[in-house]
Formats: sequence, structure tokens, C-alpha cells
Amino acid sequence: MAGIDDTMSEFSVMSDASDMLPLENILDLKIDEIQFNTQQVNQMLGIDRNVENQVQTFVTLEFFNHSIKHTDLTMGYNPKIASVFSFKNPVDDFYVRYLQQSHIFVEVFIVKGSGNNKETVKMGVAKLPLSPLLNDKTGLQVQKIEGADDSNAFFGTIKFRSKMRRSLKHAKEKLERA
Repeated sequence: MAGIDDTMSEFSVMSDASDMLPLENILDLKIDEIQFNTQQVNQMLGIDRNVENQVQTFVTLEFFNHSIKHTDLTMGYNPKIASVFSFKNPVDDFYVRYLQQSHIFVEVFIVKGSGNNKETVKMGVAKLPLSPLLNDKTGLQVQKIEGADDSNAFFGTIKFRSKMRRSLKHAKEKLERA
């Protein structure tokens, strides 16, 4: 598989740069895996021992003006997700400022219960920073998943990669000169 820094990356399979107008860009995001804090997950599920097949989770993503995206349901304390999301946007001063100051908001949900008594509960949240994209930083990043109830409980980490199809250095420099 090609590296993320190559012109044609693992992301580029979905569409290539020719799908973009001159003033557009595509942000590609790959959620690689999550490593959950076993103790916190077990406490949330109300179980005393590690039972991999009882841990079912999925992730939702909110970015800019796009509809909410989600991963498939995964199982285990360290699920390999490998979901890729692409977001096309016009590149203007507003968008560049948004990337400088904001993040992709991630919510992690867990399925509790069994049989007909299953419910989905928001377990944790993470904020994936966008500012590294302005400097073409595309390597593997790790972000902390905190409790959804603002308790600052540590629920684990999420590993991800993000990349713009075209460099944003020129757009950032233009904004800084203005």
C-alpha cells in the first residue's frame, strides 16, 4: 500500500485531484484504530472481567458544513477501524481560518445490554486538530478520548491520519499577508 505522503495515497482510491475545481480541496481522514481503557469500558458496561465480544462501538465525525459521518460497528478493546472519509470544500479565507482554529469533533458510542434490551450510549469524545493540515503534516496522530459527561475520564486513544489532496501552504500564506 502506498504511504500517506505519496501523491496517490491510500486515500486517493476514492477519488483523485481531477475531481476538484481550482479553488477546492479535499480533506481525507482515515481513522486507523482505537485503544480503549479496559477498566473504564468494563465499568460503563457493568462487567467485572474483560470480554472482547461484549465491547461493540462505533464513531461519529462532525466536520465543517458536512453531514455527520460514522464508522461501522466494531468489536473489542482495540478495534481496527480503517475507515476513510473525504470532505470536499472550497478553499477561501474563511475555510483556512476554520482549519487554523477548529477540529473534527469525534463521538465514540458503545452498545450496552443484550438481546432486545440494547441501547447506544455516548461513551467519549475526542477533538482531532486541523491546524497540522496547513503545514502539510500528514503522519499518524493520536488523540485522547475523554468521557462524554465532561468528567475528564480517560476512555482511550484514537489513532488517525489526515491529509489535504493539495497543499494549503499557499492559501495560508495569502491569508497571513492580508
